[in-house]
Amino acid sequence: MRSLRLVLTPLLILVALAVVRQTRPLAYDRLVMEDGWVETAQVVVYAAAGLVALHLAVLLWRRGLPARHGLAALVVAGLCGLVVLEEASWGQRWLHIDAPPWFRDHNRQAELNLHNLNHLNQHMHLIQALLAVTLLLACWFSDRSGPGRARAAYFLPALCVFGFFLAWPEAVHGNLADCRQAHPARVTCVVWRDQEPAELLMALGVLILLRHYRRPGLVEDLNR
Repeated sequence: MRSLRLVLTPLLILVALAVVRQTRPLAYDRLVMEDGWVETAQVVVYAAAGLVALHLAVLLWRRGLPARHGLAALVVAGLCGLVVLEEASWGQRWLHIDAPPWFRDHNRQAELNLHNLNHLNQHMHLIQALLAVTLLLACWFSDRSGPGRARAAYFLPALCVFGFFLAWPEAVHGNLADCRQAHPARVTCVVWRDQEPAELLMALGVLILLRHYRRPGLVEDLNR
């Protein structure tokens, strides 16, 4: 039953957003816009994942496991924290401050973050696709039987979406108005914001995977 829920939940999220996208395109745009509900949910989920990873690091050290395990969990916690700060542009919009001149000149959105820097942003879909592959493998090896494969349901859509954007860059950088004019039905109209639901699923998958690693019996598993 748990495996079924793990598979069905991401599918239901995708179906719900797809229905909204087709029937209420303006509402969908508000959901996936910068600082919209979907992006805010990503920040909240990654913050929760970071706390779980931090607690996992403390738990591993307290149980006397080799330092590399606790260090790995600490690195994951730091990466989750970095994603939160990056998505929030390091608090720039919350604090209503201007980005330094260098970032205004070299950042795609003229904001205080790294992932939108002109040269790095061009490779973000490749980075996210590779991350999805890594997380898929982590699911496979974390539990080769039982819900391990089911957890991959959160990362497979991300891999497909980023892989599509990687193959069809014009779908990512196309103008929204031109896209709607070319595809009034909206079913074949793909714009770069359509990656946000995939990013939300990836965030949920990271949280679920980390909670799995924090399960009872962790010491016995790692000492095998």
